[in-house]
Amino acid sequence: MAAGAELIVNGGFETGDFTGWTLSGNITNTGVDPGFAYSGNYGAKLGSVGADGYLSQILPTVAGDTYVLSYALENLGGTPNDFGVLWGGMLVPGSEFVDAPGFPGTVFTFDVIAPGPNTQLTFFFRQDPKFWGLDDVSVQGAMGQFVPEPAPFVLSGLGITALLLFRTCRRKAVA
Repeated sequence: MAAGAELIVNGGFETGDFTGWTLSGNITNTGVDPGFAYSGNYGAKLGSVGADGYLSQILPTVAGDTYVLSYALENLGGTPNDFGVLWGGMLVPGSEFVDAPGFPGTVFTFDVIAPGPNTQLTFFFRQDPKFWGLDDVSVQGAMGQFVPEPAPFVLSGLGITALLLFRTCRRKAVA
């Protein structure tokens, strides 16, 4: 996978619907709405009442590779509520909110490691009195996934050392 390639389909919900996403669980009060756009024209309005709803995609990943997950999230407030992110079925540390106070659109970013060749990204949500707003969902290969090259001064030092050893060995052989 090329570093930086986008894996999410319709991460900004700009189709005006959930194309590319799978909805499950309690999806009452869930939709795509211009009033929930962090950028662009649309965002997801997530307001499941009484039980969690789920929004997911299965992404083509390489086991063991690091990816950068980011999304914009807002909470219109009120309790009870919860929100979180599962990556390959495991909770992404730092992504969970329970009975959170309201907050404006905020971008969250996490480094995640793919557990296998296909990884499921799932958002779970409940917001009884109001809504969560989700937009600009992105998963990209981490930049800089490469084997670093030695610094030029290290190579120069190795070259000089090799020449000195060669010269020393040559002198001993002549003597």
